[in-house]
Amino acid sequence: MRVNGAEVPFRPQTAWPLIAGMPHLPATAAPIGRTREGLPIGVQFIGPFLEDLTTIAFAGQVLRGPGDHRRDRGGGRP
Repeated sequence: MRVNGAEVPFRPQTAWPLIAGMPHLPATAAPIGRTREGLPIGVQFIGPFLEDLTTIAFAGQVLRGPGDHRRDRGGGRP
């Protein structure tokens, strides 16, 4: 895998999901944009134990953007 023009081994990257997975913490991943080259950019929100709905709700707020505090009526992004 190439990162910033340098070859980087993929295997060490598999450690990142363990940060949330090993202690059984809820995590929600969400897309937040694209690079100039068109590659997707994502973010992972990790919450407290048994707070799955908190990370989902937080991701929803981030996707709606700043200043948009309308309630989500089940249709995704307004």
